[in-house]
Amino acid sequence: MEKNEKCSGNEPLELRRKIGFWRGVSVISGLIIGSGIFISPVGVLDAANNSIGISLIVWLAGGLIAMSSSLCFCELALSIQQSGGNLPIFSLAYHPVVGFVYIWKMLIAPLFDSVSLLAFGRYATEAFFGCNPPVSATKLVALCLMFSIVFINCKSVSATLKFQMVFTGCKYAALSAICFGGIYRLINADPVGIHNFSHIFDPEPIKNIEWGRFTLAFYKISWPYSGFSGLAFLVEEVKNPEKTLPRATIFAVSLVTIFYIFVNVGYFAVLSPIEVLSSEAVAATFSYKLVGSLPWLIPLLVAISTIGSYNTSILAFSRCAFVAGRNGQLPKLFEMVHIHNLTPAPAIVVTCVFSITLIAIGELDPLIDALGFTGWLHYFMNAAAVLVLRKRRPDLPRTVPTFIPLMICCISIVFIICPIIQNPHFLYFYSIILMGVGVIVYHLFVVKKL
Repeated sequence: MEKNEKCSGNEPLELRRKIGFWRGVSVISGLIIGSGIFISPVGVLDAANNSIGISLIVWLAGGLIAMSSSLCFCELALSIQQSGGNLPIFSLAYHPVVGFVYIWKMLIAPLFDSVSLLAFGRYATEAFFGCNPPVSATKLVALCLMFSIVFINCKSVSATLKFQMVFTGCKYAALSAICFGGIYRLINADPVGIHNFSHIFDPEPIKNIEWGRFTLAFYKISWPYSGFSGLAFLVEEVKNPEKTLPRATIFAVSLVTIFYIFVNVGYFAVLSPIEVLSSEAVAATFSYKLVGSLPWLIPLLVAISTIGSYNTSILAFSRCAFVAGRNGQLPKLFEMVHIHNLTPAPAIVVTCVFSITLIAIGELDPLIDALGFTGWLHYFMNAAAVLVLRKRRPDLPRTVPTFIPLMICCISIVFIICPIIQNPHFLYFYSIILMGVGVIVYHLFVVKKL
C-alpha cells in the first residue's frame, strides 16, 4: 500500500485523481481487450456464412460503432462529472428508476465479469491440459482469479492501476504474436493463408448469407468492443478529465480496432474457415498450428490478458455501486471507503458476489449472446441520453455532432430487435424480466423505503 493513499485524520474520505492519459489508455484498453477477440471470430464468421471479407468488414464496423458510442459517452460523462458511468447519466437523462435498474442489473447479473472469468478459466486450463479441460476445473480456476483480483482492488488503487498497465502490455503482446505470426506465414506463402485471401470476397458465400441471421454477428461483435466507456466510470479519479477522457478514449479505441482487424488477418493466414468454425478457442487452435513445439504459449498469453479485463471491470463497475450508495439508491454500505486504503471496498466485494452464481450455473457462449443483447440496449440508451439532455439541458457542453447519436440509436434498434426475432434465447428475456424486477425493487425499497 502506498503512503499517498493513506488518509490523515483531518482529510476527507474520498477517491483521489490518479489517472492520467496513459493510465487512462490502459484502463480503456484493458476493459475492451478481454476474451472477445479470441472467441468471437467463430460467431462472426458463422453469421457471415464463412465469408472472410464480410467478417473483416464486420470487425471494422464494430470499431467504428464503438468509437461513435464512446464519443457520446465522453460528452455525457463530462457533462455530469460523476463516476459511476451509466448510473448518473440514466438518472439525469431519464429518471432515477432507470439509473437504479441499470445498477441493479449490473449487481444481480454481472454478465461481463462472468464471461471474463469463464474465458480465463477456459484458456488457462487449456494451456496446460492440451485439450478441452473439465468444466469443473475451468470454473475453479475462474473463482481463484476472482478472489485474487478483488483483494488487490480493495488493497490499493495505485497498485491496481500499475497491475493493470502490466497486463495491458500482456494483452498487446498476445495480439501482436497473432498478428506477426500470421503475417510471417503469409510472407512465406502458407497455402491456407494464400487460398483464404485470394478468395476473400468469394461471391458464393456472400450470395447465400441469411441477412436476418447476419445481425447475430453484431451480437458477437458487441462483446469484444464492450468496455470503451471504462474511463467514464472513473471520471472523478481522472486528472484534467476534459482533456484526458476524450483523448485517451479516441486513442485506445482506434488502437484496439486496428489490432482487432490485424488479429483476424493473422487467424485467416493460418487457419481455414472450417478450422475456425470448429474451434472453441480460436487463439488456442492458432497456437497449436503455428507453434507446434510451444502450443501453450498463446493460450497462456490470452489467459493473462483476460486477467487485465476482469481487473478493469472491477475497478470501473464497483464505482457504480459506490455512486449508487452515495445517491441513496443502494444501502449506505456501498458508499463507504476504506479508512486506510481509500478504496470503495464494500462496493468492490459486493460486485463479485453474484458473479459466483453465474460462474457456477452458466456456460460461456450463451452468456456472450446475452451480453450482446444488453450491450446494444446500452448503446441505444446512451445515444438517446445525449439527445434527451440536449433538449432538457441546453446549458451542458456539446462535443459530438447530432447525427452520431441519431445513427447509433437507429443501428442499435435494428440489432436489438432482429436477433430476438431471428434466434430468440431465454437469456434475452431473462434480462428484460430482471429489469422489470428492478423497477419493483426500486419502488419498494428506494421510494417507499420499506
